[in-house]
Amino acid sequence: MDKIFKNFKEAALFAKKQSIELKTIHTVKREDNNWIVLSKGKSYSERIYTNKERKLHKKIQDLESRLETFERMEGERFERAEKLKKEKEEAKKERERSERAEKRKKEKEKKEREKEKKEREKKERWLYLKEQKNKYLSLSSQELDDLAESYIENNLSLKKDELNLVLEIISPNIAALRASSEKEKLNYLNERKEYYLSLSEGKLDELWLESDTLIETEKSLLRSVLRHKKGYGLEIKREYVPEFCGLCNMTIEVCTCKERSWW
Repeated sequence: MDKIFKNFKEAALFAKKQSIELKTIHTVKREDNNWIVLSKGKSYSERIYTNKERKLHKKIQDLESRLETFERMEGERFERAEKLKKEKEEAKKERERSERAEKRKKEKEKKEREKEKKEREKKERWLYLKEQKNKYLSLSSQELDDLAESYIENNLSLKKDELNLVLEIISPNIAALRASSEKEKLNYLNERKEYYLSLSEGKLDELWLESDTLIETEKSLLRSVLRHKKGYGLEIKREYVPEFCGLCNMTIEVCTCKERSWW
C-alpha cells in the first residue's frame, strides 16, 4: 500500500503502523516535496494528474482543511460553553452559600434582639410591679376595701402577675368583705323568716304565687315556712335558719349536688 504525505514524521508513523498491522516492511521515499510510503519490493510510479483532477484534489484538501478548522472551532466553542456553564454553577453555589450565611446571620441577630427585648421587658415589668406594690401598700384601709370589692365583683382588670400581687395584699380585706356579706345575708334571711312565720297560711299562699320574683334562697325559705304551715314540713323554730347550698341555692334537706359550703 502506498500513500503520499507532506512531511516525513507522518509518513514514518504511517509506515510503522502498516508494518505492524500487515507484518510487511514498509519504506519511506522522498519524491520532490512529498514523502511516499511503499511496501517492500514495490516501486513508486508517479501518476500524471490532469488539471481537472488537480483542481478537484485542491478543492478536497481545502474542504478538509475548512472542516478541520470548523471542528476545532466547534470544540473550542463547546469547551468555552462548558467552562462558562461551570463558572455560572460555581457562582450560583457561592451566591446560595452567601445567602444562607446571611440568612443565618440575620436570624441570629433577630433572636438576639428578641432575647434582649424580652430581658428588657422583664426588667421593666419587675420595676413596674415593684412600684405598684409600694403603691398598693400605701393605700388606705377604705381604698383596699374598694379594691377587694372590685375583685369580688370581677371588675378588677389586671394582668396575672399584678393580680397575684394585689391579692397578696388585699386577701384580708376580701375575707372580711365576704364574712360581712355572709352575715348580712344571714341577717336578712332571719328577718324574712320572722316575717313569714308571722303570716297566715292564706297570705303565704298569695306570696308563693308571686315567688318567682324572689331570689332562690328566699324562695326556698318561703317554701319551707309554707310547708310547715300546711303541716308537711318539720317544725321551724324561731332560732332556726335553713341552710342553703352555695351551688344550687336549695336547702340542705333537698340538695343533691353534695355541696358542703353552707351559709
